[in-house]
Amino acid sequence: GGKEGLAPGGPPAAVPALLLIPVVRMQKTLRSLEPALSTPSEWPRILGVVTDEPFETVALKRAFNAYSDNIYYASGSPEANAYLLGGSTPSSKQTTQYLLRNEVLAQLAELRDELKYQQGLPRERQEAEVAAEALQKCLKAFDEYIRLAPTEERSLALDAVYGDGTAKAMLAGTKE
Repeated sequence: GGKEGLAPGGPPAAVPALLLIPVVRMQKTLRSLEPALSTPSEWPRILGVVTDEPFETVALKRAFNAYSDNIYYASGSPEANAYLLGGSTPSSKQTTQYLLRNEVLAQLAELRDELKYQQGLPRERQEAEVAAEALQKCLKAFDEYIRLAPTEERSLALDAVYGDGTAKAMLAGTKE
């Protein structure tokens, strides 16, 4: 529930931004692991982080879907009427969000599998190249997912997680 009190046209940007914050927090956590990836003694800790919540598959899907599925349509619009009748289909933006979420899941699985594999090798044969590549691809999918959010929502979520002013710098860096 809770949607019944929304004004026509959807919620203020802060409402969806609150749902984006857990996704941005996960991105920040993964970024913080990047430097440690080159140190084999850190791999058990990294593996623990990317195996538990919020990175566990069901929890991660729940966090991403809470934002992606948060559909607000203007009252009386064809989309709202279709949604109420159960006949709406995901927008192309939602489809892209689901694809990016699935890419995050795939790259996290690759990262976990590679770290487990590398830990089983003799010390002199261990290397972090494949794991680092999986983490990079995962972070790229996070970046693209977050970039799909409207600027105001993205800015609120980034500032909430990284601190005031960070969003401005991050948003400036996303115009590729």
